[in-house]
Amino acid sequence: MDDYSLDDYIEQIGLLHQDEQVVDACIEQHSDAAAAAKTNIIERQRRQANTHIIFLSHRSVGNDGLDKLVHAILSANERQMEKESRHRINNDNGSLQQANGSMYLAKKIHLRCTNIKRGITSLASLLSRSNSTEVLDLSQNELGSDGITELCDGIASQCHEQSSLHSLFLRGCQIGCKGVIAIVSLLVPQHYNPEWAPLPIKTLDLSRNEIGIDGVTALAKAISWDGCSLKALDLSRCNITGERSRGLHRLFSVLLSNARNAAMASANRACVSTKLPSTGNASNLLTLKLNGNDLDSNCFNAIAACIAGDSFTDDNNNRKVHYCPSLKNLYLDNTNMSSSSAKKLAKALVTNTGLKILSLSENLIGDDAAKAFADGLCSNQTLSLLLLGRSKYITQEGVEALATCVYDESHSSALLSLAESNHVIEDFGLGKQTSIRLEHALQFNGNDNDECSVQRKKIASFLNRECVHTMHHFAAFFAVDQFNSKIGRSTALPFVVRHCNLSCAFEVMRGMPEVCLRS
Repeated sequence: MDDYSLDDYIEQIGLLHQDEQVVDACIEQHSDAAAAAKTNIIERQRRQANTHIIFLSHRSVGNDGLDKLVHAILSANERQMEKESRHRINNDNGSLQQANGSMYLAKKIHLRCTNIKRGITSLASLLSRSNSTEVLDLSQNELGSDGITELCDGIASQCHEQSSLHSLFLRGCQIGCKGVIAIVSLLVPQHYNPEWAPLPIKTLDLSRNEIGIDGVTALAKAISWDGCSLKALDLSRCNITGERSRGLHRLFSVLLSNARNAAMASANRACVSTKLPSTGNASNLLTLKLNGNDLDSNCFNAIAACIAGDSFTDDNNNRKVHYCPSLKNLYLDNTNMSSSSAKKLAKALVTNTGLKILSLSENLIGDDAAKAFADGLCSNQTLSLLLLGRSKYITQEGVEALATCVYDESHSSALLSLAESNHVIEDFGLGKQTSIRLEHALQFNGNDNDECSVQRKKIASFLNRECVHTMHHFAAFFAVDQFNSKIGRSTALPFVVRHCNLSCAFEVMRGMPEVCLRS
């Protein structure tokens, strides 16, 4: 609850399980107190809901308050274990088994900007002894590398096979290289502790921390391990610049190497008569944020090479297999990107088949880069968002180029051009820089995932205009339909019937063979 104070949470947690023995006895005996017991159960459920999420962000909690909160949570867990003991719930080994009843407690702990500093051993004790916490937010607290190392060492001291922690937010916690290496140690196996199970962290926010080149390299090493579960990594405003960006070269090299390994494994499985089970690649990073880092041209070259992907020859089928990194969302806002670097990314989009979001706002991108992106998008049918907002060097000329790539009627065979336009891009994030023509072009794409349907919308809009129902346009129109019929979809005929009068449609259909040959 957003309006709960630290004392309110501690009180609610302390009341959990307090009267459960009496309540259960009343229900079992069907006594007159059963109604009151049921009322108490409802109240208990309310307390459980109130302690499901601990939200104390931007409040003065401090280390003492944190210790009290952790003590209350662990005490509630112990009372739960005692209840299970009374009901004699044991596993196969005869040891006490924790039931699902304790899983509701403190699933999400939000302690952002709560004046917590070094010395958080109590929190390490909670994470190592409880399997209920899924989200932990300690952002904007002065933990430092020593505090994070202390936290990680406390967690690592326990065998944590049933950990549920999947999101860890450490934004602006003054973490350096040492702290990042400690976090990485929780994501990979530990040779000195064979019983250790890596934490299943999928989201890691390290933004606004100067993690250094060694920190980025350590993260790249973790991602290279197949068992790493990391899916989203935020390294925004980590002062990764100059020599420090060399760690990013390693990171993007790992992403491309992971893609190659996955593609080769898939090709090998395909050539086996009995299909082998897919082991997957758990280290597929999907979201990477590098906003606010002053990256150099060499770093952008590495990013472009990664996005473009690569290929290898499958000897089993004697064919080339193209592969791209797992990245779906890449954020490069305010990274000092020039137009020349942007053009390399635009060229990489031609062969990329994975990216859904590419954010390049607040960069030094001009009209020449906008035109390069327009050319690249004509061959790319997977990117849905290309965000170029607040790029002061993009003028109306660049905006018109982007509009043309979405709705291209500039060529003589306009219907063919419309069929080959980009049909999936939804927004360029230009805000006030956009134009009416670009907005008109984007309205056809929208959220429609059916490429053929979007294509028909654009062609129908073109045919609905005055003075365009000429034989030349219909020649191109039927050429499109003839091509689409080979791949099992028809585009032209439904709209000929819908948008032309019958006499015109009859004349065009009667002369269709000759018309198609001329086109």
